[in-house]
Amino acid sequence: MLYMVLAAIIAVFVAILALQNSMMVDLRFVAWEFRMNMVLVVLIAALCGFLMATLWGLKVKAKGFLRERKLHDQISETEDECRILREKVAQYMAVLQKNGIELPSDKKAEEDGKTIADHAGNVFKKLTGN
Repeated sequence: MLYMVLAAIIAVFVAILALQNSMMVDLRFVAWEFRMNMVLVVLIAALCGFLMATLWGLKVKAKGFLRERKLHDQISETEDECRILREKVAQYMAVLQKNGIELPSDKKAEEDGKTIADHAGNVFKKLTGN
């Protein structure tokens, strides 16, 4: 909304400038020379500025879109990895239950000064005979 208000104010100033300076001017660009109404010169310059700002805005928006898409893809990959790991944990827990081995709860492990990973390592050693 603020952008639209500022654009309207600038457009009014450009229009006033163009109307108050409606004389013919000589223009030189590279090898060309021509006479043109100053109103047209001001309006063409304003249009070029608008086009440049629009192109810059599109570039910034596209860059943000590509970054967002990349992050979304990373989130999807991470969620897939998490799902796979959960399935593996469920399989390992099923093997432990099948062999009648229970891992202690987190609270019990804390009291023993060990982590669940320590207990799991010990169980793995028992199962593999290492």
